[in-house]
Amino acid sequence: MKKVLKHIWVVLMLLVCVFTFRTNAYAQGTTVESGQYGENVFWVLDSDGVMTFSGTGAMWDAVGDHEMYDYHPCPWTDYRDSIKKVVFSDGITYVGAGAFWGCENLETIIFTDTITYIGNFAFYYCEKLGNVDLPQNLE
Repeated sequence: MKKVLKHIWVVLMLLVCVFTFRTNAYAQGTTVESGQYGENVFWVLDSDGVMTFSGTGAMWDAVGDHEMYDYHPCPWTDYRDSIKKVVFSDGITYVGAGAFWGCENLETIIFTDTITYIGNFAFYYCEKLGNVDLPQNLE
């Protein structure tokens, strides 16, 4: 009988450990979608609504005169309502025109000082966006 109770106790402890690990992994935000949006610019959107950009160089533009400019529709269009925070890592130099147009739940943007230019309408219709600390090197 003691052996059976000991085995049950071990199994219960293993279940507690597994459940705790799975809960903690989700609490940190799991990847919902990711991709590339620039020659060397990559993005990840997590389940907490945090969108992080990494890499180097400029993002592509999402809006512009289609005959004159290189135009790339945003791959995160279907997730616009989920985006709450955008974080730019060191190395990103340009925020694409219209990139976050209509992200109505976007509240926070964390810029890096490597960003020197923000394209037209990049944050147009971001109605919940409050005060933003702009990069020091912005032109």
